[in-house]
Amino acid sequence: MKTFQRTLAKSNCPTTGRTWRAVRHFAILFLALYGAVQESHAQACTATDYNIVTNKQMISMSTTMTIGGGSFAAATDGVGGSQQAIWWQRNINVVGQEVLKMVFPAPAVLIGFETTGSFFLDNGVTYRIEGSNNGSTWTDLTGAQTFSTTTTAPAYGAGENSYKFPIANNTTAYTQYRLYGLTGQTDWNWVSEIYLGVIPTEQSGISNIACNANGTLFDGADDYVTFDLNPTGGTGTYTVSVSGTTVTPGTGTFGVPASFSLGAGSAGGGDLSLTISGFTAGCQLTENITDPGSCTAGECGGTDWNLPASKITITASVTVSNSPSPSNPNNVLDSDINTKHTYKSNVVANLDIMKFTFPEAVKLYGFELETTQAIFNNNTTMKVQASEDDINYVDLTATLNYPNDIFFVASLYGATNTVYRFTFPSNDTKYQYYRLRGVSGSTIFSHGISEAYFSYDNFNAGLSNIGCNDNGTPTNFSDDRVTFDLNPSPGTGAYSVTVDGGFSVTPATGTYGVTTSFTVSSGSSGSGDLTVHVIDASVPCIQDVIVANAQNTCLDTDLDGVQDINDLDDDNDGILDAVENAGIDFNVPANKQAITITAGFTGGTQAGNPAVLLDGNTTAQNFWFLDQNIAGDELLRLQFPKPTVLEGFEILTSGFCFKTGAVVNVEVSNDGSSWSVLQSFTRTGAGTPGQYGSGATGNVVEVFNLSSNTTAYKYYRLLGVSGNAEDFNWVYELFFQTSSSIDGDGDGLINSLDLDSDNDGIPDNVEAQPTLTYIPPAADNAATYAGNLGVNSAYPGGLTPLDTDGDLCADFVDDDSENDGIPDRDETGLSLLNVVGNNGLDNGVETADTYADVNGNIDDPDTDLAGNGAGQEVDYRRQNINVTVTANQAACANPSDNPLTSIVVTGQTGAITKAGYSMGTVYFGPDFSTATAVTNLPGGFAVVSGLPNPDFTTYYTVRAYLDAVSYEDYVVSIDRKVCSVADLSLQVDPSAGSANAGEDLVYTVTLTNNGPDPALNVKVKVDIPVGMSVVTASPSLGEYSPGSQLWTMDQVPLGAQTLTITYRMQ
Repeated sequence: MKTFQRTLAKSNCPTTGRTWRAVRHFAILFLALYGAVQESHAQACTATDYNIVTNKQMISMSTTMTIGGGSFAAATDGVGGSQQAIWWQRNINVVGQEVLKMVFPAPAVLIGFETTGSFFLDNGVTYRIEGSNNGSTWTDLTGAQTFSTTTTAPAYGAGENSYKFPIANNTTAYTQYRLYGLTGQTDWNWVSEIYLGVIPTEQSGISNIACNANGTLFDGADDYVTFDLNPTGGTGTYTVSVSGTTVTPGTGTFGVPASFSLGAGSAGGGDLSLTISGFTAGCQLTENITDPGSCTAGECGGTDWNLPASKITITASVTVSNSPSPSNPNNVLDSDINTKHTYKSNVVANLDIMKFTFPEAVKLYGFELETTQAIFNNNTTMKVQASEDDINYVDLTATLNYPNDIFFVASLYGATNTVYRFTFPSNDTKYQYYRLRGVSGSTIFSHGISEAYFSYDNFNAGLSNIGCNDNGTPTNFSDDRVTFDLNPSPGTGAYSVTVDGGFSVTPATGTYGVTTSFTVSSGSSGSGDLTVHVIDASVPCIQDVIVANAQNTCLDTDLDGVQDINDLDDDNDGILDAVENAGIDFNVPANKQAITITAGFTGGTQAGNPAVLLDGNTTAQNFWFLDQNIAGDELLRLQFPKPTVLEGFEILTSGFCFKTGAVVNVEVSNDGSSWSVLQSFTRTGAGTPGQYGSGATGNVVEVFNLSSNTTAYKYYRLLGVSGNAEDFNWVYELFFQTSSSIDGDGDGLINSLDLDSDNDGIPDNVEAQPTLTYIPPAADNAATYAGNLGVNSAYPGGLTPLDTDGDLCADFVDDDSENDGIPDRDETGLSLLNVVGNNGLDNGVETADTYADVNGNIDDPDTDLAGNGAGQEVDYRRQNINVTVTANQAACANPSDNPLTSIVVTGQTGAITKAGYSMGTVYFGPDFSTATAVTNLPGGFAVVSGLPNPDFTTYYTVRAYLDAVSYEDYVVSIDRKVCSVADLSLQVDPSAGSANAGEDLVYTVTLTNNGPDPALNVKVKVDIPVGMSVVTASPSLGEYSPGSQLWTMDQVPLGAQTLTITYRMQ
């Protein structure tokens, strides 16, 4: 880039206090810019300052058009301000006219001029500026330009806004310049002053600044700068020097282009100052050499079009109408998300919504437009097209509909906010022009795009199979070596490979199109991530690849011969690592039902029933939040079945739940009463696409991202802080993103390396399997483990862990497997030492602290763990069975009866599911599959009825089943029941005297059993005489009721029994 020391010389006439008087006046201002590069032995080359009045008036100015008044002399007198210097006749066609011609006293390099006052051309007039040295042959210096009647800040030295006529990039000296009309007419307005911009005629002609790698492609320390010169303003020889370095050659010849080189290390060290001497005027010229940077090999695969330095080489343009200033399509390429390109409300049919012109043909696979605002009205359609010549375009996508095909999504190409993404992954052609072309519909007023990002053809190292080689010493980790495969693309021929960190790699080369295995030198495994350089000297280019080495050494935790990085079951307990470290998917409808939900501030047909947000129905319109202030209100509360690491949740709605600026907190608790703030959210009054399982593609989701949460909580709630909810937007469903707390018992071992993940003393291998069908691990050899990727052959495909209580928490990570309120460790019957070894298992349950015996001392859980005996479920998995079993004998109705017996079970509903019985004190009755289903609880269920009256005491055993392996046995006895024969007689002895009203009389009733057996269930009716009432009744056996007048005795022995009754006269 050229730099000059410039000064601006203004008119000597003061302007303070001047005011504009009329519309029809203006001034033409010329600015002479000149360089002043000074060294001690020569004066800097400068240009004549044509803004000094005496110099300005040496220029001859004229026009081929009619002047309406004034003169060019007045326009160059330096007065400016409000004077009416000159004006052109109005409405004169400028086509083919020299609107303004300037003849300098000597060749001058004019870079532009400007006018103040008012406009002397109509808006939209087109012109060009030409230069000549003979007045007959003219050179077009600007091409067609369009005049604007809007003034802008002065660029060439005026003290006020002006109308400018720039001559960009002119470096040639001419004696004559003219403003040549192409279309349009003059306007009837005054001009007041003229200023010219002139730079020195001595020019460097510097070009082609570049970097030379000095023969060391990948060493930037010796890179040097090269450039070309073709200076003007002298004859013969000129000399060059550069500050801080050498230059070769040191001289050149005027009129002959020459190439120069600077000293080694000059590239990449910053800009340099070049001095050229030997001009005819005796001056010297100073130029800035812009540092091209070091020229070590760049990244393979070409330009990274998402880098700011690359983006600015792309041009963005539109043909859809833009919003008023500020609106600039190139704002989407400035790497500043705070600047936007905005649109008007305008149709898009057959117009470019956004077009990208690359500096070269590139192969794109997609692009993203970063925005948080809807750009298009509903049902607007468009397509992506590409071209090699900006004339013939091909479709890269089908016609896309907003919002069905185009919607807010998270960025894949580097944006920080949501984007509209347009993809065409099958594109296999390089194009220079890509555009988003409108088909129908319209844009939204004042909504805009902040940045563009691209998916492009890029280098892929083809890294795979990262592994470890133990170097023949499986117990010595210090010499372990990293291994990996590469198959880079695109590319042809050979490439070379190096590794940072002082390590070597074998082999050192590979071939494109062929997968090659590489091994890094001894000690590389466990040294941290490695940076591998893939080098293609033919391009040249270099690509860095990170080989993850976080696994450290050739670790084989369970010593099965399969390294952990390749082992599907690192601790060999039969449960795959992916299962042991997995969380619960609460987006499965059945799993959602395990969550308890409450909500406030609700409306709709299901107001007060937030369970509809967990029912899997994503379209039912029956629930919403009310438009009220939410401060202090619990909007949602979620109780998970177990403490859960929630990384985020989203609410699927018909729009959004909260108004702009509303603040809500996500709070957490493990007891439902003590809460702490996990994260605060300020809502935007707009929905977004789904992120956590809703699958929503439109802007209809309220997302709460909790990705920083790593702690498990049982309760989560959404608490209002300020602002309002949004009324009448339907709320359909909740979706969740959860993470597993992979060290469930907090012993420092992740589950996949922990033989007892819940620290209850029962090995994971045992808890993962049913008790009665438990399969111990097989005695596999290294070859078998290698073939099964570290999984024991007893468990092909890995175990599916059992979940006894169905709480979505498998037994091996559930400290109360059957949910009876008693911790499993208290129901095992094991003698635990409460000392956890290196393998995560309590030392009291194992013989050695290794992974060689994954089930510890429990070889047969049916007998090794506490329970009711072989064949029954052990206690930690068996619910307590609490029922009552009774034998109910029928009563004797007649002396000859032989009563039958029923065995009845009573208890709470659901206490048992089936029952069976057998004679004797040991159960031999039906098993669970054929036992009788229990009904009528808690009212009582007859396991058997009609058992005969035994001849002697007989025992029966009843088995009460909860399931096939959970049951209790109850023993009941039945005695022989004999219905007796008795001869009964009754005698009544009334009182011998008489009584008056209020006096008492005594009666005695005697019941005699004359045998031979005791009498059972005897009832005697003793009537109360008329006119009397009972005062007392004293039976020698049983009881007497005056109400029923019955004397009742359960059993009357042989002999007499008496009932003495005292009556009172009425």
